[in-house]
Amino acid sequence: MAVYSGTAGAFSYGGSDYPCTNWSVTQTAQVADVTDSSSSTWKDFIASGFAGWTFTVEGFLKSSAATPALGASAALIFTLDTGQTYSGNGIITSKQVAVQVDGTEGVKVTLSGTGNGAITEDVTP
Repeated sequence: MAVYSGTAGAFSYGGSDYPCTNWSVTQTAQVADVTDSSSSTWKDFIASGFAGWTFTVEGFLKSSAATPALGASAALIFTLDTGQTYSGNGIITSKQVAVQVDGTEGVKVTLSGTGNGAITEDVTP
């Protein structure tokens, strides 16, 4: 089984490509606690059927490109260096700009948000 390097990952928002230094997509499934007096000392859970996803993207702030607006919703595509993609619609819920005073890195911007509907994983580049 091959291991991917992640050196050429990419992020697209609303059809526009944004250079990034890293990104992550986290998929979650909700569960319902069904622990009762018949359970042992361990809790019992069942899948509730609901799922969701969140994302975080970090990159350098560029003077020539506006970052997506807080609360904005658009089609998102997260791409691995192999060409594999994760895509879906998402809403930006957090936007952070960070400066290191010692000047060791450029100004970074971090966008975080939540998926709106399903995310599609395409493993065939």
